[in-house]
Formats: sequence, structure tokens, C-alpha cells
Amino acid sequence: MQQLQQLQGHQELPQLQQLPQLQQQTKDKVKDELVASNKNEKKAKIQPRAKVNDEKIAYHKKEKKALKAEKVKKALYKIQKLQQKALDEQFGGDHGGF
Repeated sequence: MQQLQQLQGHQELPQLQQLPQLQQQTKDKVKDELVASNKNEKKAKIQPRAKVNDEKIAYHKKEKKALKAEKVKKALYKIQKLQQKALDEQFGGDHGGF
């Protein structure tokens, strides 16, 4: 019986010697999982902000484009008026009506 207990003690000895290594591996694994979890949380927070920023940029680009189109439209209108005025002056007045 005593020999059996000694045998069990000897069998447990290598397991006990591996205990610090197993504890370190467990700590490392928990740390890695925590780091991965933090990265996922940051990514989840950043993605919506990036989407909002992209939408703002797109909106401002669209707004600038619309303003530019309005300016071009006004410039073309002025050119047409000047051309009409030049034609009127060249031919002595308005020829559209009687």
C-alpha cells in the first residue's frame, strides 16, 4: 500500500513540475484573448465613426459640386444675357416683337 502511494507520488511529481509552465501558458492565453477582445471592441467603435466621417465627406463633396453647378449656371445665364445685349445693340434693338 505504501509503495502504491509512493508510485502515485512519483507520477504526480512531473505534473507538479509542469505546474508553473502550465500556469504561465494559461496566463498568456488569457492575456492574448483579452488583447484580441480589446482590439475587436476598438474596431467596433471605430467603424461607425469612420462611416459617419465618410458620409460627411460625401455630403460636403456633393454640396460643393451643387454650388459649383449653380455658379456655372449663373455664369452661363450672364453670358447669354451679354450675347443677347450685344446682338440687340448690333442690330439696333429688340427684333423679337412688332
